[in-house]
Amino acid sequence: LHLLDLIASKKNKNIIFHICTRSNLNLQIVKKLSDKMNIVIHFNKSDGEIKTIIKDAQFMVLPSFTEGFGLSLLESISLNTPIIATENTSLFDFQKIAKVGYLCKDFVEMANVICSDAILNLDNYGDFLTNCKMVSAEYTEDKYTKELEKILYKIEV
Repeated sequence: LHLLDLIASKKNKNIIFHICTRSNLNLQIVKKLSDKMNIVIHFNKSDGEIKTIIKDAQFMVLPSFTEGFGLSLLESISLNTPIIATENTSLFDFQKIAKVGYLCKDFVEMANVICSDAILNLDNYGDFLTNCKMVSAEYTEDKYTKELEKILYKIEV
């Protein structure tokens, strides 16, 4: 919600945020913010419905302090949707991930990217789409699972 608050303070009504959640969201805060910006909340959608929302999005925004195993990030890339995420990804090839969208150091930078004219640069966007195809072809579920197993084995030893 901190990211939404930052974006709402920039008063950019051209952005539509789709929030997919299966947990309780503080609706009072979101309602206040929705007076300043366009927010659509999707509660308890099926995996298929969420995939459609991701495919239809211009960018997938992942405002996490840490990105766990990076599954949401990989899902977005596999659906050919560029990302705006924090640099705190656990994915093992950071250089490839950086080519499929914007990686930001914090929420302030993320809000600035989302509200900037740079996000509308069609050359960059075309490159992001091309790179999504390339990266998703290389990150098969099997390869990703094997990489995670190696990491977990190192932790155990």
